[in-house]
Amino acid sequence: MFQVLKADIEAPSHENTSAVVVLFHPEGDLLGRLKRVLSQVSRLIVVSNDGQGPQRLVGLDAALITHVQAKSNLGLAAALNQGLSEAAKNASTWCLLLDQDTVVDSDLVAGLAETFRSCPTSDSIGLLAPNYRSLGGRRLAYPSSCPWQLLETAVTSGSLVAISAVEQIGGMRDAFFIEGIDIEFSLRLRAAGLQLVASGRPLMTHGAGMAEERRLLGRIVLVGHHPPWRCFLQFRNLAWMLWRYRREEPQWVRSSLGSMCKRFCLVFLFEQQRLRKAWAMLHGTIVGFVQAMQKDKTAIELPILK
Repeated sequence: MFQVLKADIEAPSHENTSAVVVLFHPEGDLLGRLKRVLSQVSRLIVVSNDGQGPQRLVGLDAALITHVQAKSNLGLAAALNQGLSEAAKNASTWCLLLDQDTVVDSDLVAGLAETFRSCPTSDSIGLLAPNYRSLGGRRLAYPSSCPWQLLETAVTSGSLVAISAVEQIGGMRDAFFIEGIDIEFSLRLRAAGLQLVASGRPLMTHGAGMAEERRLLGRIVLVGHHPPWRCFLQFRNLAWMLWRYRREEPQWVRSSLGSMCKRFCLVFLFEQQRLRKAWAMLHGTIVGFVQAMQKDKTAIELPILK
């Protein structure tokens, strides 16, 4: 699909790392969360996707912040691409992508640098990801028994992305809007021969938006509680990826088909608007497969950093 790439870059540090946070009506102690990020990077890029100006950032060091005012809500993917472009202009080697409600540890960047140096194939790393705690603190995303581990895909928040990789394979898919952008970007990195490496040590606390932890058959499961339009996007984008990567990632495809069935069951067990969401998921699946087979240009177009 892509020419096999080698990142071959230096370990992340305060000096060579920028961070991007996309804001859309954030709640809670936003300044407190941003201060934790700002202390670890050379530049914080804040993309306001909700029409609000930079006045809510008063109290932070303005000299270290780039504020990007989006004209309208074009989605998380487009906003992240704006931030990645600013990080490239800042001559950053790495860019940390964060959700507005993620709480990072004070040594997240240093911890990921430690992970980078411990990995024997660091010259092939395109993305570093922190192990993280759930909001309830009851589970970790990855095993904590080893200093580093390879991933198939990584969630957006906490991803430390090599700018050189983004410049070569493109940014997030704007047409995906908000759902599945991290999965598709991860698969594209892997298709280019780059690795996704996670830390063993947890370095942040992160929750999946409106997701709720519930117990089912003795196990903790995540219940999304997303509105029908997001269910449509989830299944449309996932179906597109299933078709697009069916040859390159057969193991991921099999696992994802199981996840789709699990998600469908959880909606009927725990959520409201069951029929509307079921139709949205079915409709999205059909549209996604049709777009992938027809190579719909709105779904395959990739923005390149400028």
